[in-house]
Amino acid sequence: MKKKTPASSSAPNNNRANQMNRNNPEFYRCRGIPMPPKAAKAQSIEATRAAGYREAEINIAAHEPNKAAYGRDNRKIESIVKRVFGPQASILKGGSRAKGTNLQSSDNDVKVRLPNNRVMTEQDRSVLHHALKAAFGPERVDASNPRILKVRGEASEIDVVPVHSTYAGPGFHAGYPKKPFKDNPKARTAVRDVKLTAEEQGIHLRGYDIERAVLSQQQEHSGEEWWETSWRAKSQLGVL
Repeated sequence: MKKKTPASSSAPNNNRANQMNRNNPEFYRCRGIPMPPKAAKAQSIEATRAAGYREAEINIAAHEPNKAAYGRDNRKIESIVKRVFGPQASILKGGSRAKGTNLQSSDNDVKVRLPNNRVMTEQDRSVLHHALKAAFGPERVDASNPRILKVRGEASEIDVVPVHSTYAGPGFHAGYPKKPFKDNPKARTAVRDVKLTAEEQGIHLRGYDIERAVLSQQQEHSGEEWWETSWRAKSQLGVL
């Protein structure tokens, strides 16, 4: 019987195709010649088109079909906080959802602010823990992390953290502040792209580390498009 020729992998095929495509930088790199302006313009157009397709994928991955359920979860947490600590206590939306860097799979981060911005003590945490268990069910509240109370809500997992506490420690942070992303859509999209790429590859990365990498690369290479910043951040984090 005649042996079948093994199918070549897609990577060599793609590389060969790139080397034969006059609109691809690889065509000129492998020949040791500079890329002419016309080809560079075509490459820029192709990169913009590919970025548009990717941005559509990112928007789908970030779409929230359960917005109403998130609202119910937050109102329930707020009601518990006010009942336990008084009407002046409040909650703040935190994490990636507050910054616009979230995907559907992102946690719902809720920050608890006590009256007069009082610091939360371990006793306060214990009282809140018991109140959350009573409201959500003991099997849906996890206090194994000494700094965060994790609650399985209707829409997603909720990380309940204090704005200030006596027990979190000086190295604890509840994520990057909202300000660097507020008027920075390129950074928001870049963060979401890195998160989605890591998710697609089955790699777990902390959102804080992704945000830090994106902001660092954006500052170092100002003026670049979001996909260029994202590529640099992915290179830094090892998710290319």
